[in-house]
Amino acid sequence: MGAIKPWQLLVTGICCLLPVVAAVVGGVWAIRREK
Repeated sequence: MGAIKPWQLLVTGICCLLPVVAAVVGGVWAIRREK
């Protein structure tokens, strides 16, 4: 196994953050629509 490349770390971070961001945006949008 070679050393971890910066772009691999970036891709992993985006893949981890994307569901979190989607959940937050979806939750805020739902709350705003309810009011």
